Amino acid sequence: MIADTQASGIGQGKGYIDRLQGEGKSRTEAIRLLRRRISDIVHHTLKTVDTTAAIAQNSPSQALTT
Repeated sequence: MIADTQASGIGQGKGYIDRLQGEGKSRTEAIRLLRRRISDIVHHTLKTVDTTAAIAQNSPSQALTT
């Protein structure tokens, strides 16, 4: 759904789709690649947030307050 919205011209997806189609990809293939790119960004963001939360839970300053 995010990829479809971006492909319609809202956000950076439109330029990405146009570039891929200029390279010879079909619109369906370009949207598939956009979806993959978005999922990679979301996964990276969630992984970063999870790592940050784990570091915060194990910080030495927290051990001093308990």
